[in-house]
Amino acid sequence: MSEITVSDVIAVVGTLVSLLGILTRRYWPAQKRIGWRAQLNLPIPMIPEEARGHVELRLLHMGREVPDASIALLRVENAGSSTISREDIQDPLTFVFEGRTILAVEVPETSEPAIANMLTRNRGLSDFAEGRVRLPRVPLNRRDHFKLLVLLTGSGTGVGLHGFISGGRITEGHWRRRTQAFTIGLVVLLTASLTLLGASFAIGSDETPSDLCVAGELSIDGSTAFQPILEDIRDAYVEECRGTDVDVTIAASGSLEAVRDLVASEARDRIAVSDGRTTTPDPNLIQNPVGVVIFSVVVNRETGVHSLTTDELRRIYAGDITNWLELGGNDHPIQIVSRGSESGTRRVFQDRVLGTTEPALTSDNCATPLINSSGPVIRCERDSTTELLTEVDRLPGAIGYAETSAVAALPNVIGVQLDNAVADIEPVMREAYHYWTVELFYTYGQPPTDSLAGAFLRYLQEDTAKNILRSYGHVPCVDRQNLLETLCA
Repeated sequence: MSEITVSDVIAVVGTLVSLLGILTRRYWPAQKRIGWRAQLNLPIPMIPEEARGHVELRLLHMGREVPDASIALLRVENAGSSTISREDIQDPLTFVFEGRTILAVEVPETSEPAIANMLTRNRGLSDFAEGRVRLPRVPLNRRDHFKLLVLLTGSGTGVGLHGFISGGRITEGHWRRRTQAFTIGLVVLLTASLTLLGASFAIGSDETPSDLCVAGELSIDGSTAFQPILEDIRDAYVEECRGTDVDVTIAASGSLEAVRDLVASEARDRIAVSDGRTTTPDPNLIQNPVGVVIFSVVVNRETGVHSLTTDELRRIYAGDITNWLELGGNDHPIQIVSRGSESGTRRVFQDRVLGTTEPALTSDNCATPLINSSGPVIRCERDSTTELLTEVDRLPGAIGYAETSAVAALPNVIGVQLDNAVADIEPVMREAYHYWTVELFYTYGQPPTDSLAGAFLRYLQEDTAKNILRSYGHVPCVDRQNLLETLCA
């Protein structure tokens, strides 16, 4: 069976985008106005008529088959005569696709490179759920525009843009006859391109895997916060390399223990994943920076607190503040939920935020103190990110820390601002937000190019792996902006 990946489809449509940009007309009425139009909104015909009965094609996204696939190319522009600032966008622009679910969003074209950076940094365009994608508040100068390429599943066809512009409005562009004719031509061209892809898959189904697919066994261990992301990347890699005998096992014993085990074993078929740089001294350790990971201090909603200063946080952990009332919150005793000593997330918290080690353990159940405990505040430890968030979710006075992308998983857990800065790549870049680190993949020595470890590390630089990173709110070190000489250095 032959398969078409999302990258193949986007590559085909990408050739159309530049042609469409040249021939599309612009309209410039007065006042502040956001104009938008769907330049493409059509199903993807996965089995061309002439190939039926001879070849079976499937569209895959992150290793999963996409039924009723469709694709939309959307143009958004400043269609007025005035600059539109972030403050003008009172209610974020949100595209809604009725009866469809969004699987991926890309930015194939912008009038200025900075617009692409603003759209995609941190969570960026990964802020979508079901059939809605909310766009970051991006300022647009006169004549600025950008395009979104959206992969969807579902039988719906409608698309709309919602939001509110202060002193302006949002309008849908009008199709001209020649635009309609050109769109029909694009549909024909897209179908023909997919037919050619189908033929190439039918003819070349026995071709050898790329150099990214190497047979062998690989063991990856480390950060519990990074485990879900790593499993998704592993699954996508194994799916892409079907037909190759690939065995990648994943464990999550913690950043520190994983690196120590790697050094002790001197194994060449192992990778240790660490939240930040290891303190284990060994000249044979090779670090491979993958992405910027941003963490959040989290609290239970019932605390009534949404922002903390670094000083307040340090006083909480020192036991000087023991009730949320003292910080303008609700009347709940503070309960600190921490990670174990092997946690990289905890180490980053201590180094970059707390400025010291965490206090002694005073509770096993996170709610009541141990017998003979003399600590001024409840403090317990949990082995994983999921366990920590579960405790914060159930305890009305709880505070803890976790990877930012995991915060929304539980209804009673919220992230708080630190020193009036949100957990976002922009405050990190201007050194206003400090709770972040670089996710590093360690090997013992440089893995050979023809090894599974070497191939997997190369795969981390591919679009599929980087898109998975983005979907969790992380920023790849090698991206539209190269961070290898700045944050990832």
